Amino acid sequence: MVFENLIVAETMKRHFNEGHDPRLMFYRDDSKIEVDLFDYTDMHHPQIIEIKSGQTYHDRFAKSLGTVGEQLSVPANERYVVARVADSFQSNGIRVVSAADWLKR
Repeated sequence: MVFENLIVAETMKRHFNEGHDPRLMFYRDDSKIEVDLFDYTDMHHPQIIEIKSGQTYHDRFAKSLGTVGEQLSVPANERYVVARVADSFQSNGIRVVSAADWLKR
């Protein structure tokens, strides 16, 4: 929970520093499919982010990104898993971003 709060707070701070009003929310549908962060600050480039505190990535972390991305019309290149992995990479079309890289954006 602390790691999730860090990523959300820093994302919000980045938007404020860029002069934008952050539009961030947790998303859960009626089927209880959820993502940790739906960022629609830029309506032309919405993002969905699953936040994981683990240092090892598993493809199951991105399970809901496909479903929710389709429901919210979020392009595949705007779907992320942010984790405490050493380096950023792609896995099965999902952008896995290290926390360090996410915080430097």
